[in-house]
Amino acid sequence: MEFDHRKFMDLYNAQYGALDDSQASGIDALLGFLEQDKDVSDVRWAAYMLATVKEECDNTWQPIEEYGKGQGHPYGDPVTVTDGNGNTYVNTYYGRGYVQLTWETNYQKMSQNLNLGDQLLYHPEEALNPQIAYDIISFGMRNGSFTGVGLGDFINSSGCDYVNARQIVNGLDNAGVIALYASTLESLLRQSSAGEGPRQYHIVNAPAGVNARKGPGSNFPVVHGVPNNSRIDIVCQVHGEVVKGSNIWNKLADGTYVTDFYCDTPNFNKFSPPIPVCQQTARLSPVPRGPSTYPHHIVNAPAGVNARRTRHKLPGCARRRQQQPD
Repeated sequence: MEFDHRKFMDLYNAQYGALDDSQASGIDALLGFLEQDKDVSDVRWAAYMLATVKEECDNTWQPIEEYGKGQGHPYGDPVTVTDGNGNTYVNTYYGRGYVQLTWETNYQKMSQNLNLGDQLLYHPEEALNPQIAYDIISFGMRNGSFTGVGLGDFINSSGCDYVNARQIVNGLDNAGVIALYASTLESLLRQSSAGEGPRQYHIVNAPAGVNARKGPGSNFPVVHGVPNNSRIDIVCQVHGEVVKGSNIWNKLADGTYVTDFYCDTPNFNKFSPPIPVCQQTARLSPVPRGPSTYPHHIVNAPAGVNARRTRHKLPGCARRRQQQPD
């Protein structure tokens, strides 16, 4: 993944208010870490990780120490540890970092998982180093290190459950708030995407799924169905039939079209850069001409009325047009 950092922060400012210098530098660093993280390729994972940082770090966007430093909790009691050279350290393993790592054993396990030996065991303050803090949140949330469940359990090809994804870190504490953050941040990430890879989006808010058609309108034949929450690869966008207020349709990698109304692209009823506009598009299927019917009622005729046939002679060009509709 690759992002336009300036654009992301401009969008964030518009959504949540102006960032101060510390917040801006924190977001800039996190976007850079995500871009370098080959184990995070799903923008929804990135969005939920950022939403977690926003909540856990109290909108500072910097690794922080737990407020109260564990006071009143068992993990807030000082612990003496000794390294291989006989050096002793008195540490308190309260929450630190982007995701508030706690407990002596967790510091030691995470340190080893990150190939740092026992560095975090002896120097837990290093969990405040932004790069190490990012490595902790990435490894832990991907691998279920914190609670036994990970990102792939809630955000995958079958769906995206931002609410229950909170269980990755801390039960359902503030789950709804973080889910809203994640949805918004996902949109901001997609809008600021600077990569040239596949443009992957999803079918959303369509419990029965949507129809993928041969062209951008309901008059085109259905090729196959696309289930709700499915990931889709959008090749380009085109104007087509209006569906629930939007005339944008998305051409998929298999050549079919789905209405943009049920896709999680950033914009409504307009194109969503960097998705390209289709250069060659299918025309809307013509609607067969025929007599129009409108529901009305016969009134004030107790005995009813007679329906009669009236013949009109059409000019030759009109007759030909009826025989050969466009």
